[in-house]
Amino acid sequence: MIFQELNSCQELLLLITPTSVSRPWIFAELGVAISRSVRVIAVLYGVPEHELQSKGVLSLLGTSHYVELNDIDQYYSELRARINGHRHE
Repeated sequence: MIFQELNSCQELLLLITPTSVSRPWIFAELGVAISRSVRVIAVLYGVPEHELQSKGVLSLLGTSHYVELNDIDQYYSELRARINGHRHE
């Protein structure tokens, strides 16, 4: 189950779509990740920022922790840099 996996992960990609943004499990996963100090990056697909605000997602996530699906390559580059930096520590 996802909650067990959150015990061992350092980063969670949370896919937010027009359908998923209305599902309670999104908030459950987000809440568990935040409570365990897991870095959360929301990947947005077809969901405008104002909808995230109205659903309360931005109040939990913040405005700097999401990426549009079309910009996912930039996120992967940043993740790769964090992983490589971690290996050299």
